[in-house]
Parts: sequence; C-alpha cells; structure tokens
Amino acid sequence: MALVSVKDDILPLIEKELPPLECVKLRFTAQKCSLWQSKAGGTPYYPKGMGWPEGSGETESGRTLRFLAQLNFGELPHTDGFPRKGILQFFICPDGDYGLPHMGSLEGGYKVVYHENIITDPALLYSEKDIPETDEEYDEFPVRGEYLITGEKGISRATADDHRFERIVLRVIEEKTGVRADSLFHLYRKEFKGTLEKCFGAEELPEELWEINSSGEDDNFSQTGGYPRFEQQDPRASEDFLKDHNIILFQSDCVYDPENDVCIEWGDGGTANFFITPEDLKRLDFSKVLFNWDCG
Repeated sequence: MALVSVKDDILPLIEKELPPLECVKLRFTAQKCSLWQSKAGGTPYYPKGMGWPEGSGETESGRTLRFLAQLNFGELPHTDGFPRKGILQFFICPDGDYGLPHMGSLEGGYKVVYHENIITDPALLYSEKDIPETDEEYDEFPVRGEYLITGEKGISRATADDHRFERIVLRVIEEKTGVRADSLFHLYRKEFKGTLEKCFGAEELPEELWEINSSGEDDNFSQTGGYPRFEQQDPRASEDFLKDHNIILFQSDCVYDPENDVCIEWGDGGTANFFITPEDLKRLDFSKVLFNWDCG
C-alpha cells in the first residue's frame, strides 16, 4: 500500500470539498468616525426608538452590552450572499469573558443587530451621552479606541482550524488503512498503534498537514466571509446543530500597532468570530448567531 501524501492525496480533497471562498479583509485605522461608517469602538449608529442591546440566556439576560463594531455594507466591497446595504452591528459584555456563550449555546452576553434602512438625521440617533452605562466588571475591553474599518476583496482557503478539515483527513486514513477514529488525536491511543506509520510512514501526523493553506498568509485574519482561524478548537465541532454555522459575519483578530495607535486584543493573542447559517443570512435573521473567541 502506498503511503498517503499530504500534497497529492489530502490537499486535492480539501480544495474539492472546501473550495477557496471570497472574503473581505478588514483593516483598522485610528480616527474619529461618523455614526454611519464601518468602525470598531466609538459611538455606533443606533436609532433612539430601539431598546439598547442586552444579553440573553440564564446568566446574561438583561445585561447591558457594549458596542464592539459595525459594518456598513454600502461602504465595503460586496461578497456573494451578504447584503448590499445596511449596517450590521456586534455588541458584547464588557467583562472578562466578553459574553462568551456556554458550549453548545446560541445565547449569552452578545447580540448582533442589523439595520436594513438607514436613518440619516442624527437627531433621531443615539449620541455618546445617550448610551446606557454598562456593568464594568473588567476594564480591558478588546477594542481600546475608535477605529475606521476599511476592506478589500480577498480569497480565503480552509486550514486545519476548520472542523470539516479533520473529517476529510480521517476519511482518507480510513480508506487507506481501514481504521476509523473519532479524531486525529485519537490515532495516538494504543488501540490505534501503527496506524499513522502505516498511513504516513511515521509515528506522528506530518507537520505539513497543519500547514496546509497557512504558509504565506497575511497575519491579519480580520475579515467577513472566508474560512475561520482559531487559537484553540473549532466550537462548531461540539454540537451537530452548530455545524451549519459556516459563514463568518465578522472575524476580529488581535491588532497591535502602537505606531498608528491601534490596539485590539482578545486575551493573549486571540481571535473572535461571529458565525451564521446560509439560510439565516439569506433571511437577514441575525437572532441565532454563534459567537466565539479564544486565545493561546
């Protein structure tokens, strides 16, 4: 039996089942922004007739949330499936967990709000003084200033971060060796002894497996659309009902640029993601968005 080649046997399957996707790479510039611009931090666009966003679920229900970022789709390059107009906003709890939901839940200290039709009269919108105070239990909010968000079209390719990547590799191993495992790391258990050597010619998974589509990438993973990056594991792998949340509404990477006065930090070098299903995005229903952030 021929050994499995990452380049010749696995990469073509990854590209076939998880083809390259359009995305919009997001950049942050420190400046005072208008209420309507795409931005992180500062004062958001928010009509006075709407109640300010609050958390949901058993522990976060009723908690006042803090504005994280907003995307004005009329300003940013268009990506297939996304709206062409309106403002999409992200709010989270200003605490140490930033409103992270419990595993397997779509409720927590976060909310995503979409304004399809934009009000242009500032008198009808929240000003800085109108924003309700939050329960500040933690003084290090991820966004440390006010930053204009701009974007440019790009291409995103799947990496080992995506939970579907592992499934594809496990299928290749099963086809080649007849061994079925629940995860790649299960292959190190004694009952699977010899499987990796039989498949790859080594006692460990090849390093190049984790480097697929990762080398040479821009180190800023802030984007809409595309494939996600995680510092730990893909939360969608834990529950079947989360596995269709495959569209990234907003991925915010850590950005530390002291020369240009930009600082966005998710713990110790982390990344935050907001996911939605294709069906909910088509309906413009943002009530069941999955929020996750993790750090090293």
